[in-house]
Amino acid sequence: MPEKQSWLAKRLEPMLRRYGFAPIREASQTYPDLTETLRWEVTPPKTLDYLSSYEKSLWVYASVYRISASASKCPFRVYKRRVTKQGQREELIDKPVNRVLNRPNPYMTRSDLWEATVAYLELAGNTYWELVAEGDKPPEEIYVLRPDRMTVKPQEKKLVSSYVFNVNGRKIILQPEDVLHFKYFSPISDLYGTSSIAPAEKSIILDLYALAFNATFFKSGARLMGVLETDRHLSEKTYQRLDRKWRERYGGSEKAFRTAILEEGLKYREIASKHTDMEFIQQRKMTREEILGAAGVHPANVGLFEYSSYANAEAQKKLFWEDTMVPKLIKLQETITTFFLPRFGPRLVGEFDLSVIQALQESEETKSKTACSLTDSGIMTRNEARHQFYNLPGTPGGDKITIRGKYITVVEGTEEEEPSELTQEDLRDIKAALKRRRKKH
Repeated sequence: MPEKQSWLAKRLEPMLRRYGFAPIREASQTYPDLTETLRWEVTPPKTLDYLSSYEKSLWVYASVYRISASASKCPFRVYKRRVTKQGQREELIDKPVNRVLNRPNPYMTRSDLWEATVAYLELAGNTYWELVAEGDKPPEEIYVLRPDRMTVKPQEKKLVSSYVFNVNGRKIILQPEDVLHFKYFSPISDLYGTSSIAPAEKSIILDLYALAFNATFFKSGARLMGVLETDRHLSEKTYQRLDRKWRERYGGSEKAFRTAILEEGLKYREIASKHTDMEFIQQRKMTREEILGAAGVHPANVGLFEYSSYANAEAQKKLFWEDTMVPKLIKLQETITTFFLPRFGPRLVGEFDLSVIQALQESEETKSKTACSLTDSGIMTRNEARHQFYNLPGTPGGDKITIRGKYITVVEGTEEEEPSELTQEDLRDIKAALKRRRKKH
């Protein structure tokens, strides 16, 4: 039902509508009905299956481990939003927020925290942090909870009234302020996220069936099923005896390739196609590519160099970070900044430090050539290049623009040359560089 309006809002509503303004509302009009629908929504039924696939499917393990391990390599830094006079942000060091993220609980390290958080998020689409705090104090411990054991209870105004953790037959009720919920977007659920491997579910099952078939194939002696034929009538006793003796003599991989000795009148006829004809290798390659593609992991990142040269492998690693890891890390850090860091103080922002990731850094040779080119052409000063490319402080005289090593002075958008040193060619270069600089800014 719509919320009750004050008498003033009712009087002003016709006039506001006339000028194109919507009536002022204090709360969402859809949440009450939405909550009634969500009341029947339960934990996604396949969550445990997706978690189990981490131990059963080679490519699920390889892709999820690569993503979670890569995320755990990035240090998470907390800054104050206010920028100093030098144009730099102030980082928080050895504060309660740093201590709880670096040692979340007595049983986990910093790396364990991020690996479990990202792995659960990839496998189930949801990760839950239990935040342990005394009263109104900031959280002192963080525990990562299994998503298949968690149920979200909806509420009319806040969407979530509580979280219910089911373990050992007990239901532990957690308040919304005691849980930090990370989730991926789901088009069919307002309470739970979508697993990254859900679109590849059938490919995972097909790959597991192929492995199971191969294991059975070689266990049975690498021979496909066939029939023993005879023109005579076999009694039940004779049938049982032949079946038992055939399995004893020729069943199993250790008895493969033995010469079969058939009784009088029996003939062996193969009834299935050859194993090579079923193209299991091509089938497994296809399912592998589908699973890795759903996870956003390139083959070179999981040790597959079948189609990769060294240069191509390096490009794949860079694309993996740019297209897969960076968007995932941004989502994580925005959730932490919005819902976790305010408990430690106002105006705090958290970010993953990507400067330690080698795949995202330029080579020293490329960086040096770019810096020299920009300073020699007058696009950047030496101090600007030192700060941008090497994060170094400025040097005396480094704020002047140079063209091919010669100083020029910029006054109100015009250039003044030193007549004794600059030629007409230098002046043309100066004008072109200043024109490019104005366009850039």
